[in-house]
Amino acid sequence: MLGETILSSSIAFQAVVNERSADATVVLTAIGALLTVFSMWWIYFAKPAAEALVSNRVGFVWGYVHFVVFASAAAVGAGVAVVVDSVTHHAHISDTGAAASFTIPVVLYVAVVAFIEALTHGLPRARVIAFAVALVLVAVATFTAQPVFVTGIVLAALVATNVAITARATATAR
Repeated sequence: MLGETILSSSIAFQAVVNERSADATVVLTAIGALLTVFSMWWIYFAKPAAEALVSNRVGFVWGYVHFVVFASAAAVGAGVAVVVDSVTHHAHISDTGAAASFTIPVVLYVAVVAFIEALTHGLPRARVIAFAVALVLVAVATFTAQPVFVTGIVLAALVATNVAITARATATAR
C-alpha cells in the first residue's frame, strides 16, 4: 500500500510538472509527501511482529487491524492528490477540506500502527508520549498553510525520536 501511495503522489506531481505550474507550495507539498510516506514505512517496519504472533488472540487482532492500516495508507495517497489538486486550483474544495483528506488518514495510520506495536511488543512510556504528540501535531497541521509539509516534518521527527528512544534503551540494557 505504501508503494501505491508513492505512485499516486508521483502521478499527482507529474501533472504539475507537465503544466509547469510548480511553485513553492507545490514543492513543499512534494517534499512533505515523501517525508510522510518514508516515515510511515519506517514506523510500520521498525519492529518485526513475527515473533510476537504466537497466539490466535494476538494474531487475529493483528491481522484484522491491518484492514485499517491498508485503507489509511491508500487514503494518504489519495489525500496527497487532493492537496495537489487544491494547491494547483484544479479542485473545488476548501484548503482545510483538502488538508483533512490527507491528515486524517495519516492520524489513523499512526494511531493504528502504534496500537499494533503496543499489541505485539508493548510501548514504553516515552514512545507512547512520542506517538501522542505526533498525532496531535498532525491533527493541528490540518489548519496550517502547509499541511503535507508539516505532517512530513512531524513524522520524520517521530522517526528520529523513536530511533533515539530505541538507542537509549539498547545502551541501558547493555
